[in-house]
Amino acid sequence: MLNVPSQCFPAVGSQQRVAPDGQSSRNKVVLKPGHSLMDWIRVAKSGKDLTGLRGRLLDVTEEELQKHNTREDCWTCIRGLVYNVSPYMDYHPGGEEELMKAAGIDGTNLFDQVHRWVNYESMLKECLVGRMAVNVITAGKAQSAKKDITQFNGLAPPPLTSLLPPALISPPSSLQHMPPVPPVPHKDVRPRYDWFQTDVTVNIVVYTKRKLPSAGCTTVDLQDGVLRVEVQLGKMSYMLHLRLAQRVEQKVVVLAACAVGKIQISIPKLVKQKWAELGEPMEFHDSLLKRKDQGVFYRECVLVSKTEVTHDTWLFRLQLPRGTSMHVPVGKHIYLKILIHDTEVVKPYTPVEETLEPATLEPATLEPATLEPATLEPAALEPATLEPAALEPAALEPAALEPAALEPATLEPATPDTTLDTTQEPADIFLMIKVYPDGVLTPHLNKLNIGDHLSVSSPDGPFSLRLLREVTHLYLFAAGTGFTPMARLIRHVLQGLDSIRKTKLMFFNRQERDILWRPELDRLAAKDQRLQVEYVLSEPCDQWMGRKGHIGVSMVTDFLLRPEGSKVFVCVCGPLTFTELTVGLVRQQGFSEEEIHAFLG
Repeated sequence: MLNVPSQCFPAVGSQQRVAPDGQSSRNKVVLKPGHSLMDWIRVAKSGKDLTGLRGRLLDVTEEELQKHNTREDCWTCIRGLVYNVSPYMDYHPGGEEELMKAAGIDGTNLFDQVHRWVNYESMLKECLVGRMAVNVITAGKAQSAKKDITQFNGLAPPPLTSLLPPALISPPSSLQHMPPVPPVPHKDVRPRYDWFQTDVTVNIVVYTKRKLPSAGCTTVDLQDGVLRVEVQLGKMSYMLHLRLAQRVEQKVVVLAACAVGKIQISIPKLVKQKWAELGEPMEFHDSLLKRKDQGVFYRECVLVSKTEVTHDTWLFRLQLPRGTSMHVPVGKHIYLKILIHDTEVVKPYTPVEETLEPATLEPATLEPATLEPATLEPAALEPATLEPAALEPAALEPAALEPAALEPATLEPATPDTTLDTTQEPADIFLMIKVYPDGVLTPHLNKLNIGDHLSVSSPDGPFSLRLLREVTHLYLFAAGTGFTPMARLIRHVLQGLDSIRKTKLMFFNRQERDILWRPELDRLAAKDQRLQVEYVLSEPCDQWMGRKGHIGVSMVTDFLLRPEGSKVFVCVCGPLTFTELTVGLVRQQGFSEEEIHAFLG
């Protein structure tokens, strides 16, 4: 499958997407003057009756919802709430066509495919019609419904054995003379947790029962005695959420034995005493959920510095709160949320490092004193068999069942050969943000003072470094601030992926002054022959000697090479129109869907 999130909304061929012939079209419709996001916020705050119901809230049945399916009378449902979106039609950046696809129906899935991160409750709160009604089934109807589901299209339902693995179904009669095959034992593949304590610490251990990536899958937030732990496992998330029983320090230490899938969170106690219990469970505690079904969680970060990168782009440095341990993996993004005129505005950003140039690789060791004995109790990580990954095939990699992954492991002081990820201090988050004078969010960001707070989400996004496994040639297409995911990719490849013999970046900008981190890119390319950078300008000066123009067939053909015996991979990021056009051109060169990843925000 092409590593681009599935999108049937916006519709193919609409004004938000690339035209069928591959020619570029707008990724947003041209809105009428006076119909920007700020204008919509003003309309929503004007006191006008945007629902036509004079303040009443209704219980909306499915039949009633279906009646409101026209441009002038358009209702849609998102997560059980019904909105009249007709007043918003002319303000929607995607245009009327996209909103009408959800007219008179539950539009939650359509919304989530493109806008899951948008705070629709704040944007559309003045358009709220009410809630979807829950149909109460009487006893008589329930009995009738029970009878109705005993047959499917006039046929008896399939036997329960049709839902079992083949090994658990009786063999055909021709094979019944064979010795019986013992049934496959059921294995509990759901993550679990346990806890233990010393006089000075309380420790929670999560057994994920699968191999973990080296960093970034665990986010811990400890605020005012409430502990929230999220472990991202492919398309799933395992959650712990507790109000701790006793007072603790606002500090967490996270240790991960990645090869055996065990994570330990250690928290210092304020008082040296034994706890009778860990704490009181809260919402979603000890749950395994699809990540797309979860709400976006935010924590308050502090702006500690702002550094100019170009004439209109700045590097924002955000400090995580004390008690939070979070690392954003390469290729993932976060969301910033800001309240503007009483409306929450949310936008995704892909973090970069403080500098593009990789750190010097040296074998890292952890001094024994760094890991207190109380934190490293052998009982915390008892030997355990690695079981098949849960629910999602992508969560289980072939390497996860190698013999080395099945050996007992304890969290010992690390040596250069120990697979141990340790997080003790909160890492700062660096965001490279272009400020648009007529934008809604970025002018507000640009006015923030050092010490001001921003709401920052947990990491999100479908990219995984496993996509680069066995890759020998990596090709990157970036336009403008679409360079941000490429920056960490380049750093990661040059620092630790010797298997990639060549990394080529084609970087599109308007003018020379718009090129982000150009001195760093030039230094890296001069220092490491594995990196090659080509700049393309659409509005160059007369003295510009590099490539000129826009992405096109000949440019892509010259750039993409497939040496004999190589394994290639292509990444694309930029405005939606650029991204979709480039992906189409790469496909035309014979690259398969599995060889392309598009970063979409």
